[in-house]
Amino acid sequence: MKRLGAFILLASALSLPTAVQAALVFIENNSQIFRDFRGPNAFFPEGDRLLFSAKVSGEDPSNPGNPDPNRSPPPGSDTGATTVTATSVVNNNTVGLNFFPSPLIPNEFVTSRSFNASLFPTGDWVIRAENGPDFQERVNPGIGGVGRLPLVEDVTIAGDGTLSWKVPSTSETFTEIRVDILSGVGGIPTDPRFPGFPGGVPEGRILDQARGLSPTTTSLNIKDPSVFTNGLVLQDGDNLAARIRLEHRDNTRSDSLGPIGRQINRSTTYINFVVQPIGTPPVFVPTVDGNGVFNFNVAVTANVPIVIDPLVAIGYDYDSGGGPLFGSASVLTDVGDGLYDLFLFDGLNFVFAQELMVGDVFDFGLSGIDQFRITGIEPSAGVDPNDATAFMTQVTFVESGQFIGTMTPITESVPEPATIALMVFGLVGLGFARRRRRLKI
Repeated sequence: MKRLGAFILLASALSLPTAVQAALVFIENNSQIFRDFRGPNAFFPEGDRLLFSAKVSGEDPSNPGNPDPNRSPPPGSDTGATTVTATSVVNNNTVGLNFFPSPLIPNEFVTSRSFNASLFPTGDWVIRAENGPDFQERVNPGIGGVGRLPLVEDVTIAGDGTLSWKVPSTSETFTEIRVDILSGVGGIPTDPRFPGFPGGVPEGRILDQARGLSPTTTSLNIKDPSVFTNGLVLQDGDNLAARIRLEHRDNTRSDSLGPIGRQINRSTTYINFVVQPIGTPPVFVPTVDGNGVFNFNVAVTANVPIVIDPLVAIGYDYDSGGGPLFGSASVLTDVGDGLYDLFLFDGLNFVFAQELMVGDVFDFGLSGIDQFRITGIEPSAGVDPNDATAFMTQVTFVESGQFIGTMTPITESVPEPATIALMVFGLVGLGFARRRRRLKI
């Protein structure tokens, strides 16, 4: 099949003809371009992004001339033989999409860029997939002048599978909510639930999703397989992440090949967790950014305790983030010898204040404090660093408001036998290694 030159490609995009259909390359009708505001996470670039997504299938071997119903990607997608690009009709700016297969979407190509109206205008875009001499194009309509959707707040998870959240008020339109379940930090070892990944599922890949939830939805039982597209069955101990998305879809739009229920705007809130057994109480869970810092966004009430619980390290620095000040703190988890050291910040350094036992409550006084440190988690305890209930801290605040603080893990090596120290650094240091290998999508 003869390839189009750049001038012909742009001219065809402007006139919106029916794209030429290749023998080996088929672009699904849910390929799209949209605004995506992403919160802190361990996997992907954060912030205000313009996302390009194309689902590209190969030919059905039993029905030549038609796409593979199993959504198998074209030959060579994993080695670069298949390329996918998006080109702006307005300024001819072109971006390349990366092959990013997952158990749920085995044929996805995707990338994102920082949202910039001048570099990436809101006009039409041409999606083009090539494999050797074969190609296909679709012209996708622009997103229009959409504003940024907010991230959800007050995210908790419990042992019965209840994932809950709060949607802050916003003037931006969103038509539905979606919850995706992803493989967690470090991925998932070989698992018969994911036969398409015999060597295990890499981190950050979508396993299943609950789509089309009402925009008023505030909770979902993720232990109920019926809520998911493919009936995912979660098992206690699964190392996972979830992303809660507010989505604005316009089901009246069409592209150059026909109707498309397109997404034009969304926000994405990430959390990291390990599936817990029945009976585990609801815990406020953080997002984990590329530096390994745990970020909270929780509405708090003066003198009412909340339980916060990130991954584990040898200690944590707690910071109120400019919101309500801490009124008290108590460690609820018995790790190692169950003894911990509490340090208070004097403006320059953390100064030892008191030894704490499990359940001891330390009162910071009526005026409260904005920072403190807890250490004393023995590396030799061998606590799973991905377990979302491994180290629970109960805190109160001296006033009501929105807690947007952080917990930063202390991961320096401590005086331990060499093999143990190296093992622990390798585990708890995952948060810092994540920044180097964050996925480019």
